[in-house]
Amino acid sequence: MAESEFDGYEHIGESFYEDQTRSLNPIRSWYHSSRHGLVREIVKRYYSGGKILDVACGNCVWNDQRLPVTGLDVNQGFLDVAFKNGRL
Repeated sequence: MAESEFDGYEHIGESFYEDQTRSLNPIRSWYHSSRHGLVREIVKRYYSGGKILDVACGNCVWNDQRLPVTGLDVNQGFLDVAFKNGRL
């Protein structure tokens, strides 16, 4: 398998995405906060019940409503923290 820019993703710390929303870099903080908010708004608009599959879910920060989400990600730490926090 060829190396890619995603090599090592499965080893990124479990709080990476939350840390990015609190970054001292205002652009980084805005970007990550905005993208979680956009996903949250899209789900809110179109969700009509049932289960949600989030592929490449990370730690599923967007799911602050604790909707029934099944997540798929190569980073086990992200999945663990999302499950522990009720987002998966």
